[in-house]
Amino acid sequence: MIKGTETLPVGDLISRRVPFVIPSYQRAYAWEEDEVSDFIEDIRSLYNIRQKTPSEIVKHFFGGLVSVDLFATNSAGRIYEVVDGQQRLATFIITIALIVRAIDNLASKANQDNDLATEQQVKAHYEQTRRSFLHYDEIENGNLQQRLRLTLSKVDRIFLNR
Repeated sequence: MIKGTETLPVGDLISRRVPFVIPSYQRAYAWEEDEVSDFIEDIRSLYNIRQKTPSEIVKHFFGGLVSVDLFATNSAGRIYEVVDGQQRLATFIITIALIVRAIDNLASKANQDNDLATEQQVKAHYEQTRRSFLHYDEIENGNLQQRLRLTLSKVDRIFLNR
């Protein structure tokens, strides 16, 4: 049964608690330099527009995501299995993971500079971004567990978890 379509900003799509999983029958991550460069250029263009006119809401279509809502045994009771759009979704998650890593590096630099106020503020941003876009909490057997919002196919999982 098709539920219909929903248009969401990327941040809202990813930050929902419901996890995405790439099924084993999907091909591995395959974007090459050209596709990643186009993606980065789209982000850069949107950033430049936002810098010039901060109050203007700019929309950009990055492409669709098709998923199947599966019943699951996790506490959310569902998982979205990605049928189409995994390259874009994975690229967004990889980009966010790199941003989170950069934020963590800023916290370390502030610590080295003995700037504790900045370190504390940056760590708060690090934790909020990581929890909003990369991980979610789930209770399993009475224990709080962190889970990835996107579980890639086995081949790609090793790369993302680095």
